[in-house]
Amino acid sequence: MIAAMKAKDSLKVDTLRGALAAFTNDLVAKGRKPTDELLDPEAVTVLKRLLKQRNDAAEVYEKGGRTELAKKETE
Repeated sequence: MIAAMKAKDSLKVDTLRGALAAFTNDLVAKGRKPTDELLDPEAVTVLKRLLKQRNDAAEVYEKGGRTELAKKETE
């Protein structure tokens, strides 16, 4: 994340921040500390959920005629 911030790659920074927040939310939902680490299968599940959310959002934006927002979601 630090490398993306230094490179001023806002898309990558936003993506990583969203993933980190989703990991933390998943830990808290399972009753674990936010500082704990997710196991690899748990992390993959969270990433798949994020991918599905992004694809669904892009589809909704396309149907609504908001191609610029759909493009941002697919990136």
